[in-house]
Amino acid sequence: MQILSYYELKRVDYIFLDIVDKYIIKYPFKFYYIMEKLNNNKIVFIKDTTMIIDLLKLEEDMIVNIFNLFKEMLRNNVIRKIVYKKEVIIIYFSNEFIISFFKEKNKWLLIPLVKILIEKEKRIYFDIYIKSNDIYNFMFLVNIDENYITVDLNEKTKINNGHIPLVLNFNNNRNNNLQFSFDKSVFLGNLNSKINV
Repeated sequence: MQILSYYELKRVDYIFLDIVDKYIIKYPFKFYYIMEKLNNNKIVFIKDTTMIIDLLKLEEDMIVNIFNLFKEMLRNNVIRKIVYKKEVIIIYFSNEFIISFFKEKNKWLLIPLVKILIEKEKRIYFDIYIKSNDIYNFMFLVNIDENYITVDLNEKTKINNGHIPLVLNFNNNRNNNLQFSFDKSVFLGNLNSKINV
C-alpha cells in the first residue's frame, strides 16, 4: 500500500478543528441542529469557498446561533469575510478543506475523533489517495497498531488484511459502522472496538 497524495493540514485548519471541537463540547445539540440546517441545500448554497444562507428560511434563534459560530471563526481567520444582506448572509471561508465540512453531510462528525488522534500524536491524513492494485480515495486515514483505518461517509472496499474501512455513522456501531458520540471517550472506544476485532 503506497500513499500517493493527501491533504496537508494548515495552521488555519487546526484552528477550525479546534473551534468546532470546543463548540461541540459546549453546545452539542445546538451544533447538531446548526449543521442540519447548513447541510440543507434548500437553505444553503455552496460554491468553491463561498456559502450563501437564505435567512428567510431560518428561525430567528437559529440565525443567532449561526452568526455566533461564524463570528468566532471570523475572529480566528477561518472565515475571511462575512457579508450580511437583508435576505442572505454570504460567508467566505479560508479554503476548500474547511468548507468541505459544510458541503459533505455529516463530515463534521469526524472532528471530535480527529482532535483525540491529534492529541495522541497520531499521524492523520485527509483526502488521501492510496495505490495498491488500484488507486483508492478515502476521506480520512490513520495508522493505529499496524492497521490502516479509513473513515468515510460511504462504504469502501477493503484493500488488504491490514486495512479497516469504516463508515461514519450517527446511529449504530454494527458491522463496518463507526458510531459517533458526543462523549469523546465513547467515540474512541467505538473506534478501538473496530481495531480489536
